[in-house]
Parts: sequence; structure tokens; C-alpha cells
Amino acid sequence: MIHFEQLREFDFLSEEYRQLFQRSSATVFQQPLWLDGVYSRLAPALGAEPVIITGRVPGDATLVFLAPMLRRRYGPVPIVEFADLGVSDYCGPVIDCGFEAMIARDPDLQRSVLGVFGGFPLCRLQKVRDDSVIRTEMFKTRNWTPSPLCAHAVPLYAPFTQWRKDVISSKFRRDLQRNRRSLSARSDFRFQEVTDPDAIKDAFFALRSMHEDRWEDGQFCRPDFFEFYLDIAVRGQPVGLTRTYLTTCEGRAIAVDFCVVHQGRVALLLGGFDSEGFGQHSVGTLSMESAIEDSISRGDQVFDFTIGDEPYKKKFGTEPTAMWHLWLGHPAVASLAGLAFALRTKLKST
Repeated sequence: MIHFEQLREFDFLSEEYRQLFQRSSATVFQQPLWLDGVYSRLAPALGAEPVIITGRVPGDATLVFLAPMLRRRYGPVPIVEFADLGVSDYCGPVIDCGFEAMIARDPDLQRSVLGVFGGFPLCRLQKVRDDSVIRTEMFKTRNWTPSPLCAHAVPLYAPFTQWRKDVISSKFRRDLQRNRRSLSARSDFRFQEVTDPDAIKDAFFALRSMHEDRWEDGQFCRPDFFEFYLDIAVRGQPVGLTRTYLTTCEGRAIAVDFCVVHQGRVALLLGGFDSEGFGQHSVGTLSMESAIEDSISRGDQVFDFTIGDEPYKKKFGTEPTAMWHLWLGHPAVASLAGLAFALRTKLKST
């Protein structure tokens, strides 16, 4: 059996967590630098209390399981949930692949893991992908609730020209080509990944300005979230975790895309463009197309537009992946919480 423990703090930059992450099928949103930023920067700023559940092998104490959780208050109600805070698109525990296989075979172990999460008065397992082991194996008999939005991604393959022909419609290709020709005729039209810390900072300041022009009260414009993303962008670039793409024309930034990368999967998290000066050229979609071309040149296998059902994603040939959430705890309280959050989501979307 596995010894589970609930902790208030954990070193996500430690060697034992790095090794566990490498032995797992966890997503980029459980990567050491990412979780270090969530717990060290965002959680204190938002008043969230760390709840880290670890599972170790008795005897040698090898770390084989870690669930990154937080306790947050929604009005008067405290809820333990995955460490999301609005920045992580895919949530779930980090599990050693060998231990993951044991869970799939052993109903008693499944009940033990369920007891770890179900021991809280109210627990929410949110933003769980349809193909996540937590849904397909660990809690497959539970009543999962579909989330209102899907994730969207498209497989990549070389060469880019063939991928583009196969995946993108002829009309959309013509539109992209026309806009690219129009911009190329202007002075110094350029797309690149910026890697220098100062250049990344300049790109992020430009991206924030683009967001402020469209969403004055948007999350990314808040100082705590902006600093979180900027810190991840700078620290993650040298180790291949992050890419900051910048498109410039006539000496100024006209589009910025920020991606995180793990095992050949490129996830587009933030994007913005100069809608007033270059919106008529669809510079936002041109930048995304260039990011896909760059990803293919590096050998990446998937370009992930993450959560959200925006129509432009389908133009790039994406397929949807359902997202789910599960409430655990006292049955009556969990049921009531599920109804309350469903109503909250519906009101926010209207």
C-alpha cells in the first residue's frame, strides 16, 4: 500500500518532484516551474491555502503520487480544489506511471485514492480532460459532470506546407496568404520567438497593452497574474518550457503569442494583437499560423488551443476534447455545490 500525507508546503523545484513529473503522464500545468509559480506567487496573492497530498512507497519513501490542491473560500464556503486559480487549463494529480497501472488494476487502491480526496467536507476536481487517468481509471464509477467548454487541439506533422494543405480550408488559406502578402509589402514585417529576458518583458508589456485595449478588467492585466505569467515566461524559456512569439511591423509589436510546451505538445495560453492598427489584416491568426509552422519545424506533434470554444480554432482543424469536473464530500453538500457552481457559470456567460 501507499502512505498518503497532507502537507501545507512542498518544494516543487526539488529533484524528487522533477523525477516524479518525468515518470508521469501529467500535463504542462503540473510542470515544476509552473506549480512553483502558482504556489509561491498566485496562491498568497489570492488568499488560497496550499493543500498538497503526497503518496509514498513505505520503506524507501519514494514519491509516487502528488495532488496539487488549494483550499479557497467561495463566500462562506471553504472548498478544496485542484491548484488552478484561473491559469491552469488541465488539472489532475501527478502519478508515477507504474503506480498508475497499479491503480487501474486494484479496486482497493482506487478506494484508497478516492478516500484521500473524499476526506474533505467539500472537494472539487475541476478541469479534468476526458482522457485523464483520474476520470478513466481512478474515479470511473463516479458521476462526473461535463464542463460547459471543451479543449481544442490539432495534430501536427511535417512538412508544414502539406499540413497546411490538408488541414486548413482553401478559403482560409487564401485569406491568410492575402493578408500575409499585404503585410509583407510593408516595412519590416517579421515573426520571431524572443528569447532574451528583456525582449520577453517588452513583448509582455506590449501584450498587456493589447489586452487592456480590449478587456480593461481582464485577468491578465491584473498585476499578480501579469507577474506570474511574465515570471514563467522568463524562467521557462531556457529550459524549453515556454515560447514567446512576437510579430512586428514598421518598428512596433503588432501581435504576441505565449505558449507552454511539454513532450511535443504546444499549448497556446495567451495571445493579443493590435486590433486598431492591424486588425483588418487578421494579424492574430497570421501569428498563430506562424507559431504552428515554427512548432512543426521543431518536431512538435500537437498544437493545443486549450479551453474555449472560439470559432477561429476550428479554422485550424482542431478537434474538441470534453472537460469534466467532479464534486466529492458529503453527498448533499456536494450536490448543492454542483448546482450552485452551474448557476454561477451560467450567469457569468450571459
